[in-house]
Amino acid sequence: MRFYPFTPSWVRQAVPIHAVGVYLLAKYEEGSLASGYVGRSDTCLRRRLVYHNLLGRFDYFTFKIATNAEQAFVEEAGWWHLLRNEDFLLNSIHPSVPKYGEMICPYCVTPQQLQGFLDVLDRSGRRTS
Repeated sequence: MRFYPFTPSWVRQAVPIHAVGVYLLAKYEEGSLASGYVGRSDTCLRRRLVYHNLLGRFDYFTFKIATNAEQAFVEEAGWWHLLRNEDFLLNSIHPSVPKYGEMICPYCVTPQQLQGFLDVLDRSGRRTS
């Protein structure tokens, strides 16, 4: 995972315009990077980061492009579940589903619930695997 300085100019250089995706903000604390905030944009990741209200509070960011809002939600939820017990993470509330979405978090469900969810995606043609 590559981290970039969290400044508007670096965001503009690194993040494609109109890309949907997930991001992680980090700060250099006591000799190492500490993950501080997990988020996503379902419309334009670059705009979200350039005008982020936490700009200046974090030193670095990384991101991952998603093919759609649903994939971005799954990535964000995965990062959040992985990091939610970190002392430095500001996100205390689980990521919300995409607007108008009928998704459930794949990290909060039983295997049977997850299979039912995947079956619904298969029938709707929205599954991207």
